[in-house]
Amino acid sequence: MSYRPKLAVRKLTVALAKEFGPDGIRVNGIAPGIVDSPAAMADVPREMIDQFVEQHQVIKRPGRMTELVNAVFFLCGEESSFITGETLLVSEGYPSRV
Repeated sequence: MSYRPKLAVRKLTVALAKEFGPDGIRVNGIAPGIVDSPAAMADVPREMIDQFVEQHQVIKRPGRMTELVNAVFFLCGEESSFITGETLLVSEGYPSRV
């Protein structure tokens, strides 16, 4: 699995947060793991997804769209008013960071 696209989005998130922060605009990103949605599951055989989940994820199931939506609501809400330039991993523990 390549992290280049996610790293590019991460750098863009930081750059935009620095540019718009002085105007009170917060910029954050979400890096999702495998999400059980028709579009995400359309091109990959289910057996391949199940094998990846079993071998690499801490939580042994694909994510749900509602879990991504809840992350977006958190980042848009008052609870995260002091967070900017960050990327929230919603990835079932893959990759786990120390």
